Amino acid sequence: MWLCAGAVGVVLLAAPTAVHASDGYVVEVTSSTPNVKFFGSFSYDRAAVTGPNNEMARVLTKRMKAFTMPWVDEYRDPDAKTVKYLKKAQPAYFSTTVEPTPKCRAGYVCISQSSSFSTPLIAGSMTNIHARAWSTQTGKTAQLNDFVSEGDLPKFTDRVKAAIRKADCYDGFDIDLPANYESFPNWVPTKSGIAIWFPEYQFGCKIMSLTVSWP
Repeated sequence: MWLCAGAVGVVLLAAPTAVHASDGYVVEVTSSTPNVKFFGSFSYDRAAVTGPNNEMARVLTKRMKAFTMPWVDEYRDPDAKTVKYLKKAQPAYFSTTVEPTPKCRAGYVCISQSSSFSTPLIAGSMTNIHARAWSTQTGKTAQLNDFVSEGDLPKFTDRVKAAIRKADCYDGFDIDLPANYESFPNWVPTKSGIAIWFPEYQFGCKIMSLTVSWP
């Protein structure tokens, strides 16, 4: 563990954990715990990429930062309206966890990020999930239509619905999931299929993750 002095106080940096991706690229995750006003605990993960092409690794790291840090900055650097709320709700608690996908499809690096926020004013916590993949050849964000054609989308959606019904935390209600790409904002390509995440309470009592085999 390392110590780093920052504008928000002493920051504790945990030693990075690394997951080998494809094409020789490695995703490293480092945890930080800065002292942030109004928060009893504040922690977040950062992801960085190393690999055979330094320029591509730099691009992928930049993409991951742009994807993961807005959720952190929203609470770390609150606007005036949020500060008023936090003054009443302290101590608040915030954390993010970034997990590289160990079986990401060849040619891509993949991560998921869960974030949790709680205060004494709310029962439980607010939890969100986000996931993205980037090409190690172009650095661009993977698009679902690269893997599932528009013609295959209805059948793919039906298979996702079937997987949801089999999930342990499925709430039993009707599954409102239109057959369009917007229904699947959080997914990554893996060796065995497409891993998909749904947020807390959308279809069950917790964040749901499932993998659907390739179309």
